[in-house]
Amino acid sequence: MLEHIKKYDLDCVWGNRFGGTKNKMPLIRKIGNRLFTLIFLLITGKNVYDCSSGQRIVKTIALKKIDFETLPKELDFITALSKRIVSRGLKYKVIPINYEKREGSSKLSLLKHGYRMVRNILLEK
Repeated sequence: MLEHIKKYDLDCVWGNRFGGTKNKMPLIRKIGNRLFTLIFLLITGKNVYDCSSGQRIVKTIALKKIDFETLPKELDFITALSKRIVSRGLKYKVIPINYEKREGSSKLSLLKHGYRMVRNILLEK
């Protein structure tokens, strides 16, 4: 990811968990993530392939442009971050990554965080 930041002079690079050769994500989460990405495309006109991926590198200067301190404090912050990166015109690239099965338990609540993620995609500027 760091190589892409340097090579293409980007503000941000993030991983597309659906673009690699392995994706061990549970089916319900695959469906949810695809739904978020479809809504993101409809709202922004940008197909980022995986707007809820947390594997990212963001330049410090870009964090100031997206007002990082005001992002939501729970797991839904990542869709808000995606929306701000795109809507504020930052230079980004989404690259394929492999996704292995998570070890341990997840803190993600499908309904609570799912609702908040959709809300972020719709309302963030």
